[in-house]
Amino acid sequence: MNSTVVPQIHDVETIRLIGRGAYGEVWLVRNRPFGALRAAKVIYKAQEKAVVRELAALRQYIDRVPQHHDHLMPIYHSGETSDHLFYLMPAADGIDGHPASEDPGYEPATLATCLSAGALQAEKCSSFSRQLLCGLAALHSRGLVHRDVKPANCIFVDGKLKLADFGLVVPSDRTASFVGTLPYMPPDGQMDFRADIYAVGLVVYEMITGLSVDSFPRWPPMLTRRLREPRISALNRFALKACEKTPAPRFQHADEAIQWLDKQDAAMAVSPSKDRKSKHVKRKGALAIAAVAGLALSVYAFRSGSPPQFKNVNFITRPFEAEVILDGTIQQYDGIPYRTPCTIPHLTERTYHVTFRRANLPDLDVGNIDVRRQDDVIANWP
Repeated sequence: MNSTVVPQIHDVETIRLIGRGAYGEVWLVRNRPFGALRAAKVIYKAQEKAVVRELAALRQYIDRVPQHHDHLMPIYHSGETSDHLFYLMPAADGIDGHPASEDPGYEPATLATCLSAGALQAEKCSSFSRQLLCGLAALHSRGLVHRDVKPANCIFVDGKLKLADFGLVVPSDRTASFVGTLPYMPPDGQMDFRADIYAVGLVVYEMITGLSVDSFPRWPPMLTRRLREPRISALNRFALKACEKTPAPRFQHADEAIQWLDKQDAAMAVSPSKDRKSKHVKRKGALAIAAVAGLALSVYAFRSGSPPQFKNVNFITRPFEAEVILDGTIQQYDGIPYRTPCTIPHLTERTYHVTFRRANLPDLDVGNIDVRRQDDVIANWP
């Protein structure tokens, strides 16, 4: 609802509108008795269904969840007027990292604003993923499902990520309706703990790739090297597991997801690093391969009279994590096999025989695929 009226809240000076969603508005306000800046979410009573749902959700949240959790947005005060329901929260940090202010340039810092600049550094991806999961774990341990996990609802306060906006929270033992933000909702429509983790998986994908959620699960060729970073690779595997097509293979709740990340961190801590010599050998091998490829292209161009055309092709399977075999050869990058979902760059525009190979499954023979006619090769094991 687009409001043209500044909401009047007792003991609060309303400064300006700083956010708007499907079910309400967020205003920057000042507490008159103490002078502290706050954020006020306002839901207008003209939206009767939204008010009823928000009230029920807030009661569940306030009754069950401690209001001092590091990664959940606290609610300081709630109330209603004849026109609207409202509640007060901490004001977010500014996008410049400074505390909230009345400066006209102040814009609340959310994970969505961070992602507007593209992919995040590996350390930030890892830290923000854990902070988000810790907030969710507090909800899940008290039997609550958030149902609207997305970057815009991850707010930074005092430098910490806090999960916010609890207007769709429901008990896990209740049959939940299919509501939320559509791109972050699972295809099966089961809005339970696993649906929250499905949304986290998509948020993680956005952080590590800088791409929109609609691009999942593709990896553009220019980011392939980034996927070889151990932390990024682990987070990509997390996203793939969290976002499995059906609920059973996904993480069942936030604690399980955190435990999985703990195991990945432990494995990275004991994994030996590669020495300079091995890197030098690999680099020489890569240069040699490139030289041979260049020679082959020159021969092709000489014989055919025209240079070959190339394109980038996406390979996607269910389950994920399958090796891609083209014309009997496993496709690799820096000696490491591509695993679905992936984008293999600079394939010559021609027909390839495509096979997918995954542990504990028979090879999946897709047959001959002419990449001149399609950008995606998608296959599922029966």
